Amino acid sequence: MPSPILLTSNLTTGLASVTFVGTFMPIHASLLGQAISLWLSSEGVVNSILPSGLLGTGQGVGTLVLPLPAIEGLILGALVSSGNVGTHIPLLAKGIALGLSITPHQVLAPVVPLGSGAFSGIFACGSLHLGLLGQINLAYASRGMILSPTIALGLSLGIYQSYLTSIISGTIVGTPSTAVASAVPFIAKVV
Repeated sequence: MPSPILLTSNLTTGLASVTFVGTFMPIHASLLGQAISLWLSSEGVVNSILPSGLLGTGQGVGTLVLPLPAIEGLILGALVSSGNVGTHIPLLAKGIALGLSITPHQVLAPVVPLGSGAFSGIFACGSLHLGLLGQINLAYASRGMILSPTIALGLSLGIYQSYLTSIISGTIVGTPSTAVASAVPFIAKVV
């Protein structure tokens, strides 16, 4: 999972790039960065599949990419559908989407029953958006702040949906056997 510091920095950059500025903007970026990082570390997994490769023992390493145009639309749609209106809502969605899209996300499967090959995956999270919503509320409460419930709900839904649409791919490197494998499932973590 990306560190809170990296997420904070990139969210600050994204929000500033759309002129979503002010005294509290860095605090909001920091709290969202903290919440997203904790959520990913506690709940974010990748259900992966190796289309073809060789059996053996290896490690899967890959990336999770959040495509900017798609996630901007998802975050904006979630904010609006949660009852948020105003000229700042599209700026908020665009700034957060930009910050997330420029943040590198690594995917790691420490031990897999495969020795070599390429994989793809789908992001999964047991609590859907509710775990992220809880982390957002906890982060704000830790600073004695309360985020508007409709903003918190919209952000948690939009960010969760963004991770669901992420593009995940990687490679398996290890000690392969000569046996060919196909459609081998395994679980990886966003690290």
